[in-house]
Amino acid sequence: MANLKMDVEVVDSRLVVRPAGLVNVMVRDDFYDLIIQKISSTGINHLVLDLSGVTGLDSSGLGAVFSLYKHVVQDQGSLYFVNPSKTVADLIRITHLDKVIPVKQNLDELPEVEA
Repeated sequence: MANLKMDVEVVDSRLVVRPAGLVNVMVRDDFYDLIIQKISSTGINHLVLDLSGVTGLDSSGLGAVFSLYKHVVQDQGSLYFVNPSKTVADLIRITHLDKVIPVKQNLDELPEVEA
């Protein structure tokens, strides 16, 4: 996965993904595919992208994120952004993606997962 590293863990019935590096055209397919595989293998469709380690997103990265959003929502899941850097938070706000995918400062701000 080029210059992108990702940690994935289950926290409170959510799949928490912590990418680190650039989410761009070079890594978008691996980024998307790995997360979809984790959703499939765990059966968890409530996803949190902890963006604290993401140094940048290009349009391909944003497209991959939006595709993940469509995937989990179609299956009655959810997607949240947590702790984006200022640069990434500004991009999310400028593209109005925060109108679709809520942005939280930490995991404690997330609502309970409904069973």
